[in-house]
Amino acid sequence: MKLLLHHGNVRPRPSVERLIERRLLALSARQRLEEAIVRLADEREATPRYRASVHLRVPGPDIHAAASDHTVRVAVEKALAAAEAQMAAHQGRRVARRRRQPLLAPGGRSW
Repeated sequence: MKLLLHHGNVRPRPSVERLIERRLLALSARQRLEEAIVRLADEREATPRYRASVHLRVPGPDIHAAASDHTVRVAVEKALAAAEAQMAAHQGRRVARRRRQPLLAPGGRSW
């Protein structure tokens, strides 16, 4: 997995960077991640002030999530939680689709 961390005008603490890395590694253990792009921004005029967005390149449709909060850490946690929820929903739909497919006999006929 390739991880790109872009800080707009925000310098996150090392603990926030470790949080991002740890959560994305846990996600990559469940599903293959080709690339993860995390963007952090400090929008001084906005309320809440900090914004985090996550773009995950996975097989199939990419996953996008964004969140805002009054601290960088909470914005990152919210964005990662939204990305994890999208990934879980995608996996659930894939499993359900497999269950609905009829079993085919060797001759191509259904049972």
